[in-house]
Amino acid sequence: RASGDKDGDPDTDNAATKLTGQWRRYSDQNGSNPEEIGTKGSDTYEIQAGDADHYIGIKITPTTTTGDPAVATELLLKDLSTDAGGGADGDDIPEGPVVDENVHVVIYESGSTTNLLGTSTPLKTNTTYKVLLWKDKEGGTAGKYDTGEEVTSQYDYRWKFVGTSAIAGTGTGGIVNESWNDKDLVIPVTNAEAKTAFEGADGGVTVGTDGVQGFGLSIDYRRK
Repeated sequence: RASGDKDGDPDTDNAATKLTGQWRRYSDQNGSNPEEIGTKGSDTYEIQAGDADHYIGIKITPTTTTGDPAVATELLLKDLSTDAGGGADGDDIPEGPVVDENVHVVIYESGSTTNLLGTSTPLKTNTTYKVLLWKDKEGGTAGKYDTGEEVTSQYDYRWKFVGTSAIAGTGTGGIVNESWNDKDLVIPVTNAEAKTAFEGADGGVTVGTDGVQGFGLSIDYRRK
């Protein structure tokens, strides 16, 4: 029965409540800047390009066809990607806002323009690595970075080492210590320094006796 239905009569189904459902998107997990999306009363919604960097939720008014009162307090679910926001942490929906699939990721060595993401290029010690996030703008060259298209400052990111170390095989990939979040990654000179600098994160990298040689670089990122 609907929340607030005092007479206790069971409804045969929740069809009346479903009809009140209105999909919404928000600019943050607190429900800021709500916009109605999709078809009211529909129990499904297909993500659209305009939803990028937004949190998806739904507004529902529990309604009964037999109870008194017939309408209960409106429910606002502001982020269906999390249990706290009205979804479920155990489902296959990634936590956070809708990913903008038009954002490109570049990881490069300082002083170079070569994208190292997904390559087997060996990492160098005593070297700085940088992140560039960019998105095509109207009037630019499609699929190619043009001046003015960088959006790195709009995102938080964390570094990841991927793969395994190359020589001894004692290192395993994982998240880099959070002290490196949102900043350039500097590979130290010695393996011991690398172990101290990079280990410690939950689900983090293990730097073995052979250091970072053999690892590739990647990032996780999300809109601020």
